[in-house]
Amino acid sequence: MAGKQKINLDPNEQKKLIKMYTDALQELAQDTGSLIKKLQALQQKEKYKVINDITDAALIFYVQDLKNIMTKNYETWYNSEVSMHRIIEGSMSGENAVNTAKKLEGNIASAIIDMFAAPPSPLSVDDSNPNIEPEKLKELEEHIKSYLKKVSEAQKKYVGKIDKDSEANQLFSCIRGHVNATYQGAFSGFHARAGQVAGISEELRTAMKNQESALEALNATISKTSEALGANTDSFPKVDFF
Repeated sequence: MAGKQKINLDPNEQKKLIKMYTDALQELAQDTGSLIKKLQALQQKEKYKVINDITDAALIFYVQDLKNIMTKNYETWYNSEVSMHRIIEGSMSGENAVNTAKKLEGNIASAIIDMFAAPPSPLSVDDSNPNIEPEKLKELEEHIKSYLKKVSEAQKKYVGKIDKDSEANQLFSCIRGHVNATYQGAFSGFHARAGQVAGISEELRTAMKNQESALEALNATISKTSEALGANTDSFPKVDFF
């Protein structure tokens, strides 16, 4: 870390730190929520089980897995030797300063709770009459791909801001690992799931082409069979006048 080491618990610095953390979480929440809305809109439009399953899996990751990742990260950090209050304790700043740090940590915990206070709900979409087109799955793939790009860019942005502010106030380094790990958890989680759906539009397109070829072959066979049966005069009465 460049510059001289300094820990500043000035109220303005506290507000700045909490705003930095909540901004990072809120942007992740908004981007993830936006992805879910796009997938659910596609889900309602196409009524296709594949899209239903992928959308529901993405939603479960958001409201359950990502929340657990963030909560676990926070608990690990809070109980570590490099939590905010432990760093203040180590600086011999006194009980009042330690209590200030714990209050800040409590605000961070509240920010996590607020992020998941109003999660989107899964939709009940009847998939008995689907609109099946490979292009629709391609659209789904693109939504997830775009989301991953946004998460990666936001992660770099906030980690960069935290590193910059840490140069003037070492306290900001306390939230770096948590913010970075939270974004990495979201990226890795959706990237793994995106890997499972990558190329499904091409797979569907190939399957549909194969089905089309099989159907053409079947139709040709049926046509020949029908032709042969139609031309069969064995059951037709023979007329012999002479």
